[in-house]
Amino acid sequence: MRTHAHCKLSRGTDQVGNAKLWFRSHCRKQLVKRGFKMKDLRFYRALKEYILSGTFTPPCNKKMRKEMRRVSENFIAKDNRLFYTGPNKTYMRLVVCTEEEKRSVLMECHNSGTGNHNGVRGTRDRVIAGYFWPTLMKDVTEWVKCCRRCQLNDPMKTGTPVLHSIKVKAAWEVIGLDLIGPLRETGQKNKYVLTMTDLYTKWVVAEPLQNKTATEVSAAIIKTLYLFGMVKKIITDQGREFVNELNENIFATLKIKHAVSSAYHPQTNGQRL
Repeated sequence: MRTHAHCKLSRGTDQVGNAKLWFRSHCRKQLVKRGFKMKDLRFYRALKEYILSGTFTPPCNKKMRKEMRRVSENFIAKDNRLFYTGPNKTYMRLVVCTEEEKRSVLMECHNSGTGNHNGVRGTRDRVIAGYFWPTLMKDVTEWVKCCRRCQLNDPMKTGTPVLHSIKVKAAWEVIGLDLIGPLRETGQKNKYVLTMTDLYTKWVVAEPLQNKTATEVSAAIIKTLYLFGMVKKIITDQGREFVNELNENIFATLKIKHAVSSAYHPQTNGQRL
């Protein structure tokens, strides 16, 4: 017999399914050849100019102009910068329009004290939380693989124990949680981002937080489960915001298994990257 809490949480399963279908469709459209390359950063520089001034900059051909009109509803321009908002307009991610900006973002999210040389997944989650560009996934992977410090400290090369991958059979069955921050404070006084990654589809939900207290983190977890449905297992690191009596009581009530990743290699949260 399902509990009342489970009945409420299950209402969000259709939403996550629709979101994943849109994401897959969007990715396919990104790869379709339309007479120009949407993966080219010049496209987004031209898109910013179009949204700001309503004019097309050379060499925008007919197909490019048509595509800009189509995708412009998913972007806004503010303070002379372009932001990706998605179809639901529920978040804003700064669009990286130059190679210099891309390098700066990757340095900030991986090499800096905040990035702390996390693995591909950890770096990717930090980048996705605030930025957008078409080859983001590929660039993050290559950046981490080429990082000299990460290569020297690679546990696969130094002979440390290897974590076994988790077998996940369905979407939204097992999710990995990670906390990013402190970051620059926003207008809503948010300084942290809680990322929740579906280990089957790699789909990420990001929730802004003002603090990383157990109460606020737990509330964000419950909110996400309410929107997208129940999971069987949650994987976190050993941080106190995740490992505490409040969360354990919540997980026990909802019959969710809580797994804690290795202290030596917390960025994997049970995944082999």
